Amino acid sequence: MDDSIAETDGSERESTDPYETMVNAADDGLFILDVAADSGEVRFSRTNDTYRQLVGHEDTELHGKTPREALGPLGTTVSERGLEAVEEGDPVEYEQRFATSDQSVRWETTLKPVLEGGGVVQLVGTAREQDEPDPLGAGLDVSTEQLELVLEASKLGIYDWNVVEDEITFGDRVPELFEADPAEFDGSLSEWHDRVHPADYARMEADLEGFLAGDRDFAKDEYRVRSSDGEWTWVQSFNKVVERGADGRATRVVGVLQDITERKQRQQELQRLKERLELAVGGANLGVWDWDLQTDVVQFNDNWATMLGYDPDDISPTLEEWEQRVHPEDIDRVNAVLERHLDDETEYYDTEHRMRTASGEWKWIQDIGRVVERDADGEPLRAVGIHLDIDERKQSEEALENAREGLRQIIDLVPDFIFVKNSRGEYLIANEATAEAFGVEPGEVGGHEEDEVLPDSDQGEEFRGDDREVLETGEPKEIQEELVTADGDTRLLQTTKMPYEVPGSGEEAILGYARDVTELKRYEQTLERQRDNLEVLNKVVRHDVRNDLQLVQVYSELLEDHVEEGGQEYVQQVREAAQDAVKITETARDVTEVLLQSGTNRSPVQLRYVIEEQIDEIRSSYEGALVTLDGTVPEVEVLADEMLESVFRNLLNNAVIHNDKELPEVEVSVDVGEAVQVRVADNGPGIPDDRKGEIFDEGETGVDSNSTGLGLFLVHTLVERYEGTVWIEDNEPEGSVFVVELPVAE
Repeated sequence: MDDSIAETDGSERESTDPYETMVNAADDGLFILDVAADSGEVRFSRTNDTYRQLVGHEDTELHGKTPREALGPLGTTVSERGLEAVEEGDPVEYEQRFATSDQSVRWETTLKPVLEGGGVVQLVGTAREQDEPDPLGAGLDVSTEQLELVLEASKLGIYDWNVVEDEITFGDRVPELFEADPAEFDGSLSEWHDRVHPADYARMEADLEGFLAGDRDFAKDEYRVRSSDGEWTWVQSFNKVVERGADGRATRVVGVLQDITERKQRQQELQRLKERLELAVGGANLGVWDWDLQTDVVQFNDNWATMLGYDPDDISPTLEEWEQRVHPEDIDRVNAVLERHLDDETEYYDTEHRMRTASGEWKWIQDIGRVVERDADGEPLRAVGIHLDIDERKQSEEALENAREGLRQIIDLVPDFIFVKNSRGEYLIANEATAEAFGVEPGEVGGHEEDEVLPDSDQGEEFRGDDREVLETGEPKEIQEELVTADGDTRLLQTTKMPYEVPGSGEEAILGYARDVTELKRYEQTLERQRDNLEVLNKVVRHDVRNDLQLVQVYSELLEDHVEEGGQEYVQQVREAAQDAVKITETARDVTEVLLQSGTNRSPVQLRYVIEEQIDEIRSSYEGALVTLDGTVPEVEVLADEMLESVFRNLLNNAVIHNDKELPEVEVSVDVGEAVQVRVADNGPGIPDDRKGEIFDEGETGVDSNSTGLGLFLVHTLVERYEGTVWIEDNEPEGSVFVVELPVAE
């Protein structure tokens, strides 16, 4: 039978096979359905002319199609009954009504299974027309009612166009489509054309001309038509030529009109959404993938390839190819995340990993996807996702991490304590110095409260009290606090605590910096004791020694009248030695006072008064010396204090005492510019160049020194405190010049 039923190629053939001719001429409709071994699905493999005419597919290919694909709703019954025959393995009979062009007929169909290897491989169908007990009109009435129902439900309007007379008849529903009065449709084609959108008219007219000329009998078109309210309605028309003239040109056309405005609007909205999506995908340089898990084929967009430097045509659409591009160190982690999502354990598949570029380098990618389709058993069928290029972000994160690590190394090198605590007293950061004092590793401090890491947990409450004050006031606080270390030592800390906001979270915290000042405090205490001892010594020198020396001076003067002429010289030497000793005690007193001062409070001092007073004093002390003032001292104030007089007293004394001439000569001059320069010149032995730079050093000013004594050390110390300078020049023709430069008071 397979060889005698024509293949469904829809052609008109003259067969020489008598069996085939007989089959095609049979009044019964004959067909064969092949049965798929795995699913039981049936598909047409052979049909005769009668069956094809019956189902209205004389010119349509049926071979290889399922009944639903070939016959539409009509094929549903064939498929359902065919599946029943396959499952039961026995013939199945059923009736089916067909509406032909001139009547409604009822056919009885039988499906007989063909068994092979214990299973059904084919179904042989026989369809035979049955006598219709109902009158012809009743069948047509049912069809008309069904047609009316279809037209109403689908909002279809029909028309019949007499092309020769150019008259068109619209069904009642056509005006309803456009909310118009039926009288507006006057039956002329021109009236209809006036309603067509100008942008669509030329195309529609060209298509219509080809349709009428005979290039095809069926046509479909979409265009806009103006409704009665002036709005544009999208219309889809299905047109069929039912009559043609001797020249082949259509003389009568019937058609159906359908309002597709809503569908068009949805299409346009979808198009706009698609354009926006494409713009977003392109603008964000997103790589998009679509994975069919049944075939393991992965579809990629161009961005997916180009972001990795590949030509889109060079990308193989398989999961295996994708896995080969993932960094070997990342693939296991990525697959683990993917498997959890495929098992429906996570809402999304989201990973960050490296992928190999076309140049062989590695680029960081964020891969986000989701299963969008599963079967009835929950097995994944399809997944979609995107790739984001996060290489720059990863590089920035790596650079930031390196910077943090570098900063961590730096703060660990700082010997002082550096730490950050949150409002709950938990350490967020602690450098090595802090951890070492606690007797733990730096990593063991973070995340723990003070009570958990402090060697003496009782200290925690005291520390937290300071923390709370800083958080409440928002102001830094400097405090001295004691810390008992892990070694049991009590260390004194100078601590600064200030408000701090944790980056990223914005959490309030305390940033602390503490310096161990235990040794410094001990040193300060030692200095304080030395200062007290020096003060006592100063009092002894200033009062007791100086008073005794003055007594020596007085008694030596009294002895002059009681000593013979040969002893007068020795008395004079005693008087001069006592006088020098008094000068030394005065200098020692001044030096002590300077050393005891913690700082200098400079203020304007009248220079003229100080210099003239010291010149008068040196003249009275050394009547055998010539002390002169070059000109007058300008009315100028310098920034100094009450000890400025010691500077010039010691310079003048030094110029006289260390002068080897019979008549010591000293000249003082003052010059005012941006600063004040005071020059003290003498005619003494001078100072060698190799000693000028060190003559003010403390080592050169001991009591036993044969040169300048304590005075020049005091001069240099005071001038530096006044932010001035002092130096030595050679005098002409002989001697030295001591130059003091001091800032002018504004």
